[in-house]
Amino acid sequence: MTGSARPPGRRRSPRPPGPRSPWRPPTPLGYPRSIESAGGLAAPLLAGAAFTMTSIFLQGIGPGPGFTRWPNVALTLFVLAGLAQIVAVQCAVWARRYDVAPDELAAWYPDELPRGRPTVWLRNVQGAHAERASRWAGRTRAAYHLGIVSLLAGVAIALVPPGGIPAARWVTIGLASAGAPAELAWIATTLWRERR
Repeated sequence: MTGSARPPGRRRSPRPPGPRSPWRPPTPLGYPRSIESAGGLAAPLLAGAAFTMTSIFLQGIGPGPGFTRWPNVALTLFVLAGLAQIVAVQCAVWARRYDVAPDELAAWYPDELPRGRPTVWLRNVQGAHAERASRWAGRTRAAYHLGIVSLLAGVAIALVPPGGIPAARWVTIGLASAGAPAELAWIATTLWRERR
């Protein structure tokens, strides 16, 4: 094995023929669109689900035994999930503010492209915007993941009834309880692969 061999599973991105682009592309290339989807579609739907669960729980909390053993814990997790998804939406909006494609820069600053190549100033503008977009995208991801984990944990807590737990309910609780750790494992694996 030579020193330049790559570990199994890692692929080298093919180099395009010709001169290298002066622009700073996002990594991975589809990252801005995935953040836009998370913040513009998935997070609002998950926030709606979390706040719906919150309103259902508020109706069920009162004197006497309720339908779950730890209603306040579940309620707190649902509120946290909804708020985290709202934060994800807001962060995605800010990420989009800084996500600028090279053709947009070329249209706005045509004088900064002598002979079709961007000036240092224009490359710096694009690089600064790419850095800010990446920072806000990371915040979107963090809030989005926090919201998902909180929602899954809230569902698992909500399924635990007061008193004894019938065998069939244990199966449901077990399935629901696997959701949050599975999401955490997914997050950890993704982060680990991105940092390799």
